[in-house]
Amino acid sequence: MTKFQSSLLEGSVDGLDPSILIKPRRLHFTLGVMSLSPQSSISSQSSTTVESALTLLRSLQPQLTELCAVGKSGTLQASLERLGAFESKDGARVMWVSPRENEGWPESEEELEERVKLVRVADMVHRAFKDAEYITETRPLKLHCTLINTSYRKPFSRKPQLFSFTDVLASNTLSEFRPNGYSTQATSVSSPSESSPDRTTRVALGTYTIPEIQLCAMGSHGPEDEYVSLGSVKFNADVARGE
Repeated sequence: MTKFQSSLLEGSVDGLDPSILIKPRRLHFTLGVMSLSPQSSISSQSSTTVESALTLLRSLQPQLTELCAVGKSGTLQASLERLGAFESKDGARVMWVSPRENEGWPESEEELEERVKLVRVADMVHRAFKDAEYITETRPLKLHCTLINTSYRKPFSRKPQLFSFTDVLASNTLSEFRPNGYSTQATSVSSPSESSPDRTTRVALGTYTIPEIQLCAMGSHGPEDEYVSLGSVKFNADVARGE
C-alpha cells in the first residue's frame, strides 16, 4: 500500500497532499462504531462498557474460528480490488478501497469462497453487536478501507479542500495497479457509506490475511501510529498478529 500511495503523490492529482493519506498502519475495516463507557456500571448489567463489549467479542471466537476454517486457506483473507470515492461536483473528500462485490469480474471458485467467507464473518460480528444494542447505525454494513480523507488535511481549514478523483482515475498509478487486461473505464455504483452512486474502478492492491478482530479506541495513536487496541479475538489461537 505504501508503494501505491507514494506513486499517487508523485503524479499530478489536484488537491492531493501527504497529510490526507491514511498511513498503512492505520488501514482497517470498520465493523461498527460504538459509544462505550470505560468502566463497568454496577447499576445495569446491560451497560455498554469496554469490558462488556470485549466479553461479547470473545464469546464469538468459536463461531469465528469455525467460519474461518472453511475453504482451502483455512484463514480469513481480503482482496482489495474495488476503488471508489465520496464525491461532489467540486471534488472528492474520501477515497476508499474494498473487496469486490457482485460486479461480474472473473474469479476462481477459491476466490469466490474467500470473498463470501469474509462477508459472513463481518456480517456475523456486526449483527451480534447490533442485536446487543452496541451498534446503533441503521445502514447496512459495507466493508471498505479508507485511503484518503480530506478531514485530516494540514494545516486545518474551515473550508474543506477536496481532491480530484478524476485525476486519480487518469493517473499512471492506476495503470500500474490494475489487473492485467482490465480497461480504465470507471462505473457508477452505490458507495459503501452513502446512498448516491459514486464512480468505482477495479484495482489490484493485494490480498491480505486478517488474523483477528480488534476493539480499538477511535482517534487513538500507538507507538507506530496504529490505532490502540483495547482487546481482540483471534480466529485461531495459533495465528500470529499480522501487520
